[in-house]
Amino acid sequence: MLTFPQFPFTANEARIHDPLVISLQVAVPLWIERWRNASPQRRCDRAVACADVVAAHGDKILYRTKPHPARRLHDGTHVEAEAGTAEAFNHLAEGIALGAFQPGGITVFGHHWEVPA
Repeated sequence: MLTFPQFPFTANEARIHDPLVISLQVAVPLWIERWRNASPQRRCDRAVACADVVAAHGDKILYRTKPHPARRLHDGTHVEAEAGTAEAFNHLAEGIALGAFQPGGITVFGHHWEVPA
């Protein structure tokens, strides 16, 4: 069951909030379907990985960036690839979907997602 209550937002908050929530309303149900048949342990493990990416790159959801590819520096060290806006958003949507499998579901940005047991 998916419900979408609204919170009152200022005009500036709504400018950022509305496109993000609309995108999540599309993406989260798709991630729910992708994870529907996975074991609870696999879902929990993946939720931790998603949380790590969102914690490190969540600002990129609000401020559009392109991903930076992995590269090798002149001294031979390797620099890991860095997530861009799309990857950070997808990890947020996937993490919310994984949270929807927990008892009581998850409420984010005033919207509730819950997968019935």
